[in-house]
Amino acid sequence: MSHVKTDKLSARTASGTITLGESGETLTVPSGVTLAVASGATISNAGTASGFGGLILLSSLTNSSSVSELEFSLPDLNDYRAYYFYFTNLTGESAGYLRMQLSTDGGSTYITSGYSPQSTNYIDVHRNDISSVANCVFQNFGMYIFARNDNSVAYSTGVSFQSGSFKRSASPQIIQAQLYFNTIVNSTTSSINAFKLFMSTGNMSGGTFKLYGITN
Repeated sequence: MSHVKTDKLSARTASGTITLGESGETLTVPSGVTLAVASGATISNAGTASGFGGLILLSSLTNSSSVSELEFSLPDLNDYRAYYFYFTNLTGESAGYLRMQLSTDGGSTYITSGYSPQSTNYIDVHRNDISSVANCVFQNFGMYIFARNDNSVAYSTGVSFQSGSFKRSASPQIIQAQLYFNTIVNSTTSSINAFKLFMSTGNMSGGTFKLYGITN
């Protein structure tokens, strides 16, 4: 077995890419070795990350435009038990409510009925018991998404909101949105593989979004 020792590997050209191994091969990091990622570096995972435990960052998005909706895919349904979705600093430009719909066909269509217990054609992320104002900023919202339907029966998929607050432009204080509630989808027996956020009226702008996969 060959043994190569070096202090640094760099691509031949500026901003080039270094490829390790060929398809079908296995790269092994032996016991006792530490892989250190420096501050400011980025690890981008476009494949399957398994065996790590806990949360695996799957995607990150920063929105810099005014849009009517934001769509997100849920990759690798067979490799993750659930997902955690976090976003902050999203602004609703009109006096509307932030809503969510789920999809079982990758976002080609969205489920428009059977969200229980709300019994509506959407999930209210910004609850109707919170007064709606223009330029409301949604901060530190987190939710668990139970997307995998192993039994192919209704009521097996849904969303559990764990946290969230918003700042109203009419006043400086942060208002707790009291988002500790669950929504189950009783109108599908399939797994969820995409979802979208949208306002009940008008556009939304800004926002930083992170999607994590939850392993065993």
